Amino acid sequence: ASERRRSPVSREEGRRRLIDATIALCLDRPFDEVSVREIARAADVNHGFVHTWFGGKAGLAVTVCDHLAARLAAQVDAGRFAAGVFVDPETVLVVRLLAWLQSDESAAALAAERDLPLITFGRTVFEQVYGFDAPTAATLADMSAAMVFGWILLGRGMGLRSEEHTSELQSR
Repeated sequence: ASERRRSPVSREEGRRRLIDATIALCLDRPFDEVSVREIARAADVNHGFVHTWFGGKAGLAVTVCDHLAARLAAQVDAGRFAAGVFVDPETVLVVRLLAWLQSDESAAALAAERDLPLITFGRTVFEQVYGFDAPTAATLADMSAAMVFGWILLGRGMGLRSEEHTSELQSR
């Protein structure tokens, strides 16, 4: 009987590496231009683990969104919320990944099953930081997410770059 080959890294470590590699690669390039093999190579794990651990590229995108949203929520909980957080490169990445999930036919079903982490994060901010009641916070989060989505997705097409606007907002 052949012995099953084991990964040189633990599942937890491999997942963390793949998440970190995806973030690093996708801060510079759209997710649809980054291959699973490229992500795995940057993470120094076998590309087959993307399917094994995440169910595929779409599952990895969802996990990265959840990871980044949790980091943003932790900033709010720790009182380190800044007005520029919605144009932070990692927030922009969450929006771009969510847009990819909605536009990719094979990923759309997976995305439809989940609450959007940016909206969940926005609700938390409007409730905990600004003190709005839950229904008002939900409405404000939905409106804010729509504006952010539009600015990021349409702004790119009009030649606007998020880094320029981020530094402009942070200098105010």
